Amino acid sequence: MLVLEFIEGIRIDDLESLNASKHNIKKITEIGTEVFFLQVFRDGFFHGDMHPGNILIDKEGALVPIDFGIMGRLSNKDRQFLALLLTYLLNKNYKKVVEIHDEANMLGKDVSHDHLSQAIRAISTPILNKPIGEVSLAKLLDQILSLSKKFDIEVQPQFTLLQKTMLMAEGTTRQINPNINMWELSRPLIDKWITDTHDPFKVLEEWFHKNKIALLKIPEIINKIDEILSKK
Repeated sequence: MLVLEFIEGIRIDDLESLNASKHNIKKITEIGTEVFFLQVFRDGFFHGDMHPGNILIDKEGALVPIDFGIMGRLSNKDRQFLALLLTYLLNKNYKKVVEIHDEANMLGKDVSHDHLSQAIRAISTPILNKPIGEVSLAKLLDQILSLSKKFDIEVQPQFTLLQKTMLMAEGTTRQINPNINMWELSRPLIDKWITDTHDPFKVLEEWFHKNKIALLKIPEIINKIDEILSKK
């Protein structure tokens, strides 16, 4: 038995109906950007088919995604790589872009880092030199993925799906609010996420939390070792 829920709402790209219902378009754009960020970076589990027909706005102004037939997953390592990649691209630090590919073991051993850096600069400059409202990181990521054969870059399939999702998210954002760039909105969130995930105290806290059961057994293990040693 297939059970479905009926969702009542307005398509996110139906600006006439949204305005008639007195929805705040700017707020919807900001929430949509945050939702995209939370899916990709916080949860590592994202909607893989985010075209406007799959995003409704309910009467309270909340975003209601539907149709979860395609979903993508990103490991924590994938998310850290992606966050650094987007940050370095926005900062036009192409050497760092190459370095993180190398650190992630995505480059062949004979790949020239200088040549790859120059190639990334060549495809990035026309895109990043546009007015900020026209910058498409999704298209830029697609261009970088297209270098995979020439430079022996190992492309992760999850990033291919993510690039498609990014492209739809960017298109929807520009369609409903051309004056706002989702990457400028999400950049502070990405920077904070990078800081939090690389904070050594945060890492230690997470490690202790994950291993607290084993840690609680240490006194018991020590006692058993003492018992064994005392019998010898």
